[in-house]
Parts: sequence; structure tokens; C-alpha cells
Amino acid sequence: MHACLNVDEIMRLIAHNLVASSRKGSAVSLACCCKSFEDPVLDTLWATQDELHTLLESLPSDVWEEGGYSVSAPKTWLFSSLNFLIQKSFQRPPTTREWARFQKYARGMREIRQWVIPDSLSPETFSVIQLCTINEPLFPNLRTLDLMGIKGWLIPFIPLFLSLRTTSITLGFESNLRKG
Repeated sequence: MHACLNVDEIMRLIAHNLVASSRKGSAVSLACCCKSFEDPVLDTLWATQDELHTLLESLPSDVWEEGGYSVSAPKTWLFSSLNFLIQKSFQRPPTTREWARFQKYARGMREIRQWVIPDSLSPETFSVIQLCTINEPLFPNLRTLDLMGIKGWLIPFIPLFLSLRTTSITLGFESNLRKG
């Protein structure tokens, strides 16, 4: 390997250019090929997220149960992926190792821009996460938090998103007023 690839700033520039050019698959491949590439590339990939479920899906598939349209468990999260609807329920809390990987990705997040909080994102999901983050912020490097369409149940969980590095917060609350 060329010595210049051992320079962190160069690797971050390469990763940034790959992600900016919509070649995220190439960036992921680069992160997987060499341990020295992993941190700079993952930090770039996770820096800005538009949806919270991307991070939640980093947990192993056996933590979740997939199903159809019916909601049978109190801990359920639904989301639309392409042309089908998937039901996800926590089957068990994440193990220490699984949580460590989840935290690694969460540490890389600098901006969250969730414009609409889905009806299907449940308080139970955040309760499990809150139990795992007792003494530490979930996103220790988060600088910008934009959450829109916040429902009343999410208000107690907002501190999960905040850290000492958070400098910009935009919150939009769902209105109970209906036109019609």
C-alpha cells in the first residue's frame, strides 16, 4: 500500500469524494478491504443521515422480526422500503458486541435530518435504545439535529439525540389541529 494512503486526511478526502459521487457501495467496499480505511470511510458514510431507521437497521436481523401489515406486538416499527411494507419488532435487546457496532456508527453521525417522524416509529424502540445508553449520549458527535413532525411521545426521548457538541437544533411538532 502506498504511504500516502496511511494519511488520515487523504483517506477522508477519498471517502468524501466517493460518497459525494453517489458511489456509496464503493465506499463501503473500501471500508471493508482494509482496517486503516474503515474509520475514515465509515465516518464519512454516517456523517449525515436523513432517516433514523438506517441506524436501527445496523442491528442484526435476528434482533428484529419481519412480518406483514398486521401489528401483533407492542414493540413494533413499520417502514416502507421500495414497494413493500415491513413490520419490525424487537425480539431481544442487542448484545454488547452488537451495541458496540451500533455505537460506532452513531458516533460517526454529525447531522440528523429526519423531516417526518413516521407514525410507525414506536416509543418502545426508543425505550430499548434509552436502556442501552444509560450514562452516555447516543450521538456524542452530533452537531445538527433537525426533527420534524414530532409526536408527543417522542418529547421525553429528545435528550437521547443531544450531546455537548450539538450546536444546531430544529424541532417541529405535529399539530393536533386537523383541517377539514
